[in-house]
Amino acid sequence: MTGIVQGKRCHFETMASKTPGSGKVTSRVKRFSRYTQNERIDQETYFMPFIEELVFGLAHRGTLVVVMDGSEVGRHCLALVVSMVYKGRALPLAWTVVKGSKGHFPETAHIELLDQIKAIIPAETDVIFLGDGEFDGITLQAEIEGAGWHYACRTAHNCWVCEQGNWLQLNELSQQAGDYVCLSNVAFTLQAYGPVTTIVWWHPDYKEPIYLVSNFELGMKPSIGIATGSASKPFSLTRKVEAFTYTKAILMTQSGWLA
Repeated sequence: MTGIVQGKRCHFETMASKTPGSGKVTSRVKRFSRYTQNERIDQETYFMPFIEELVFGLAHRGTLVVVMDGSEVGRHCLALVVSMVYKGRALPLAWTVVKGSKGHFPETAHIELLDQIKAIIPAETDVIFLGDGEFDGITLQAEIEGAGWHYACRTAHNCWVCEQGNWLQLNELSQQAGDYVCLSNVAFTLQAYGPVTTIVWWHPDYKEPIYLVSNFELGMKPSIGIATGSASKPFSLTRKVEAFTYTKAILMTQSGWLA
């Protein structure tokens, strides 16, 4: 764990060079390789004690931002990972790996992983959940809402919403680059889940807009502090800057773990 954090990479050589203690780097690389191939090593015993202490410490420094993402890993495998954003990097908290080369995980898998991290995050912690379009399911949204967390997730351009009795698709709201449209207190999908907030934002530098669904009330001006390496610094956000902040975060998750 020390080698990963200090080295900022998961390559054995980098981790070995940053791990404290005696011994040659080549010897540590071999030890790491044997460790990762040992089938008796499990998450609960060897990783969770570190993760719990990390979450507990950062939870008292400000708002925790967690990201759920699914991606291809290894040889023909898919990983579903929940990570905590810290100083521009994503620190894995919980994960599951299955065989497969493409496709999305079912919503039940999203909720199972969410339950794992809910169990280790202290009560009353301010949490913001981010995800791409795979994680806009209404059952998952309800679970996050029930935990008392805020969320902002990408959604489909053709998703239906209902505002004051009028049904429309999100792609009807944005016509040109630079457009920003926010609809509060709308029903989401034809199942009329909500009320939620939807955002359509077309940044001038991008070829098309992105579409977000959130439980964040953009009319509020909350004071929140994002957990950083130093003491948290509370800040107030106006409606548009607030939406921009979470939209930008979603864009960065799409480009690879906030790199």
